Amino acid sequence: MKLNIESGEELAVLRCAIDHYIEYLESFSRSETTEEIYQHALNVRRVLQSPQ
Repeated sequence: MKLNIESGEELAVLRCAIDHYIEYLESFSRSETTEEIYQHALNVRRVLQSPQ
C-alpha cells in the first residue's frame, strides 16, 4: 500500500481515524465479511505506523 502523506498532521489524522474505525468494528460480533474488513483495517494501521 502506498500513501502520499504530505505532513505529520495528515498522518496523525489518518492514524486517529483508523483507530476509531477499528474500535467501531470491534464493537460488533464478526462475520466472515466483517472479519475481512477488520483485518484490512489492521493492515492499514500497520502501514500508518511504519516509518515512511
